[in-house]
Amino acid sequence: MRLSLGGDCMNRKEGFVISLLLIGVFLGSTPAIGLVSPNPTTTSTTQVTSVDTVIMNVAPGLAFQLGSQGPVSTGIAVSINEPTGSPVNLTAAFSFAPAKGFSSVNLVLLTIVYLGGTGGYIGFGVEINGRPSIPIQGTTIQNTALGTLSRNDLRVGANTINIGLLPASPSTTASTFVYELKMTIEYTFLA
Repeated sequence: MRLSLGGDCMNRKEGFVISLLLIGVFLGSTPAIGLVSPNPTTTSTTQVTSVDTVIMNVAPGLAFQLGSQGPVSTGIAVSINEPTGSPVNLTAAFSFAPAKGFSSVNLVLLTIVYLGGTGGYIGFGVEINGRPSIPIQGTTIQNTALGTLSRNDLRVGANTINIGLLPASPSTTASTFVYELKMTIEYTFLA
């Protein structure tokens, strides 16, 4: 029995073409595995943002009475009565929950909205998380005080704030009403 040469020739031709294609794939082009990195790298960039945290807000704050009775306050009383009594401070808790990738706190500002008050005080003493008091200037004429706090005193998560009056001199009696405490926190994070 004689085999047909046509079938053998076709198989040889196909084998030759396939061999050329395989050689071309291995030598002439980059393998597909080289196109996709097995460990893709991600780059993080430093971002800066800020958040306003309202610690306390008493609204409407002031209501005026008819006649000569003056304003009636619904704020939180803060006073000093030295040396006969203890000071009355405002103490509150607040949280700081930064974005994912938090790196560091850059700046902490505190805004205090208050009614001028009575007596001789020169501002407010502010403690964050029991750290040493930082003075914020204010007078009995103004209604807003703004100050910079230590960025190292703030923690991620739960925090406390304690605010009292700073007497102008020893044996001073003074008082005021606080209506709003707002903290502006600027921080850096990786995104």
